[in-house]
Amino acid sequence: MIIKKISSKNLSAGDNYKLLSGLIIPRTVAWVSTLNEDGETVNLAPFSFFSSVPSSRPLVSLGIGETQQGKPKDTVRNILREKEAVVQIPSESELKVLNETAATLPYGESEVTKNHLHLSPSNTIKTPAITDAPVRLETKLYKSVSVDGKDNREDAVILLMEVVDYLIDDSIIDDRYHIDVRALSPIARLAGPNYGRFGEIYQLERPDHDSQPS
Repeated sequence: MIIKKISSKNLSAGDNYKLLSGLIIPRTVAWVSTLNEDGETVNLAPFSFFSSVPSSRPLVSLGIGETQQGKPKDTVRNILREKEAVVQIPSESELKVLNETAATLPYGESEVTKNHLHLSPSNTIKTPAITDAPVRLETKLYKSVSVDGKDNREDAVILLMEVVDYLIDDSIIDDRYHIDVRALSPIARLAGPNYGRFGEIYQLERPDHDSQPS
């Protein structure tokens, strides 16, 4: 094995992004709906720098960079103002329309309307959800963390969102809160224009550190 040494300081922001987005895979896609300033128009966008947080609070994290024009994305503007969002986890059957909602629209135009998607009211927050999404996490903003770029100017934000309600298709969850991953069939985000589908499952029990070696 030959190890190639690459200093991040010698790379452009684009090349650092290319490396990390290509190495940290696969990533679950968050399909995030938020309310625009008029309180009615729903913004919808996919994000793959998305994960959960190992806290006693039910937190999820969204890492969102600026637009190419150096402005906050609509999702960030809306969450910081409204303090809430619906984080949907789409299934593979929704990949094409999800990709369409990644297109940049002028603020105030709805990806939901443009792509003929249907909305359902949420239980505990004002923001509606995508009706066909098998997993909807109704969330409220817990904390936002600004990230400064190489020029010491903010160029990204990490949003910690606390889940206040789970709405999950009954066909993918049992009474013990176990998720049937095959039934969910989540979208796996890779790098560039590439996506993957759920494949083989491996099971491996964690070692019992209390036991003594023979």
